[in-house]
Amino acid sequence: MRKKKNIRRKLVTKHVIDISSFKKEDFSATIEALKRDAAATGVRLTDKDIAEKIGLVTAAFDTYMANNDKAPEEIFDVLRGAYPDILKYKVYKIETFDSHPDPYTEMEPEDLED
Repeated sequence: MRKKKNIRRKLVTKHVIDISSFKKEDFSATIEALKRDAAATGVRLTDKDIAEKIGLVTAAFDTYMANNDKAPEEIFDVLRGAYPDILKYKVYKIETFDSHPDPYTEMEPEDLED
């Protein structure tokens, strides 16, 4: 009976990113970074806390979280102004997609084991 072999391949992905192509900050990623950085300093922030501090009603905040394109650019300056000791940078979301061949259909003969 043939024994199954685990195939492991080292994958190194390099990306060159042109920062000038970033058009808009990402609202949900900014909020998650704000919460993470605040927690690192011992401060627990909720969506409600943040919305109140920047003067947003919860419905608008939730809309921006669900659809980043709806968040106005000015909201990011308001966020950095409300949390100057925590949020000191801009946050952009970068998504990459990689495609890899299926190792079970494209195996080389030397990859097979008796």
